[in-house]
Amino acid sequence: MRPNQFINQLESNFDQILDIGFIVNGEIKAYQHRSDLDAEDVEGLVMRLYFLGMDPDKKIKFFINQYAEDRFLYYIKISEEVWLFVLSDNTSFAKLHFFIQYLLSDIDVSFEENEPELKQKSEEQEKLESAKRIQNLLFPSMSKALESFSENYFYYQPKDVVGGDFYWAKSTKDYQWLIIGDCTGHSVEGALGSVSVMSILNQVYDPEIAPHLLIKALHSSLNDIQEQDINIGYGIGCEIMVMKYHKKTKTLQYSSNGLSMYLVNDKIKKFKTKSSSFAPERVIKYIRTRSLQLNSNDAIFTCSDGLADQQGHDGKKLKVKGMLQPIRERNNEVSKETVEIPLNKWKGKAPQTDDIIFLYLKP
Repeated sequence: MRPNQFINQLESNFDQILDIGFIVNGEIKAYQHRSDLDAEDVEGLVMRLYFLGMDPDKKIKFFINQYAEDRFLYYIKISEEVWLFVLSDNTSFAKLHFFIQYLLSDIDVSFEENEPELKQKSEEQEKLESAKRIQNLLFPSMSKALESFSENYFYYQPKDVVGGDFYWAKSTKDYQWLIIGDCTGHSVEGALGSVSVMSILNQVYDPEIAPHLLIKALHSSLNDIQEQDINIGYGIGCEIMVMKYHKKTKTLQYSSNGLSMYLVNDKIKKFKTKSSSFAPERVIKYIRTRSLQLNSNDAIFTCSDGLADQQGHDGKKLKVKGMLQPIRERNNEVSKETVEIPLNKWKGKAPQTDDIIFLYLKP
């Protein structure tokens, strides 16, 4: 397996990877720098740790180094000549370690010179990585945005390096705004749509606006910047869930044009909304803001359709029933653990079929 293919395998399963690369015979190879840290500083630390790991008396196979308060550098020896390094803001290195061991048990990482065709693929991969960096500039810090909730779980995984699913957040003194959305398309096509929508949200957002009016303002701006022509395609389409949470009263106002809201207490209640994929003007015209008064025993979650539509190894889709099954098996007792959908276990080695975004919150 080529180094970039190996890196892509890791990134598709661990979305909190920042910098990643290999050291081969004392030289950094296939290095992909995405963090806001200085690349030279990262490279300097990586090389210092490399020479530490080369000490024959210590016989180091892997180790973890704390780079900053919330940044950790993971190192693992692939062979006598090759080390892999991963800079991440995720402290769950046990999962990463065992996944890498799993990959290495079945494949070899080859550093032979690329053929022309492989070089072309690498250039295409670099373009995707550039698109990812641009998209990430608009993404908020979800760990900070979710501080208002006693418990939360957020999962975001594009089908490709970039995608059409996105998230957006704003915080005021009284309210926490949270938005997840699903734009038409995957990969660069979807990312272009999501970047456009996030940029418009930053322009039309008003702290005092109601969620459904924010969706209408977004839709109006989208219509202003694109021509909807059936002969050339429908342009940027977007299903979106807008949530406005009052931090003190624990009141959730929300509105959506296609994504559903689930409330869990002693039972599971689904608040379904009409999709605007085929009749956007009609749906946008009639959407309204709803309110939910949450207490400490309540929980809510919402997601894009990529989760329910994900196919397993047997070719069957997970569907909403599969999403809710872990909660129902525990008599509707909901927690972070019960809503962590075992996606990788479900799909096995089947490819991811759509972008996925999932958000669970408890007041």
